[in-house]
Amino acid sequence: MEGSSELAKEFPGVVSLLRFLRKSGRLSEIDKFASAPDADSAIEVLKDALSTIYRSAREVEGRWICHYEEIGSEEDRKRYEFLCGRECIRGNRVLVPCPKLPTDGELERLREGIRSGRVRPGHLAALALAKGGRGGRGA
Repeated sequence: MEGSSELAKEFPGVVSLLRFLRKSGRLSEIDKFASAPDADSAIEVLKDALSTIYRSAREVEGRWICHYEEIGSEEDRKRYEFLCGRECIRGNRVLVPCPKLPTDGELERLREGIRSGRVRPGHLAALALAKGGRGGRGA
């Protein structure tokens, strides 16, 4: 098993995608990835998330946003501040920037890493859920 910084360097697009899922409140998809029974299932979860991102991307306020939502209550605001940070809140809207997307090569390396036991989806998911992962653009 590799350390966190090595995983983040080897799979920057995957980590960015998983952090995006956290920021946009899609925690169940991170959980599905973390608990995938095999490499193919883990990759499929990521590909499904990518499909959603491709369909939802739009330019808002001069930047590409892949999650846009109206904040309906103070509870929603607090939840998004916790998941994404204040940088995602604009008035009564949540604007989550698009992630850096993993390449096909990165996904294939991940598939092989999971198959060999060198990489565990749960460790990548933990990176995405870590508070230090709030980061800026492309995080």
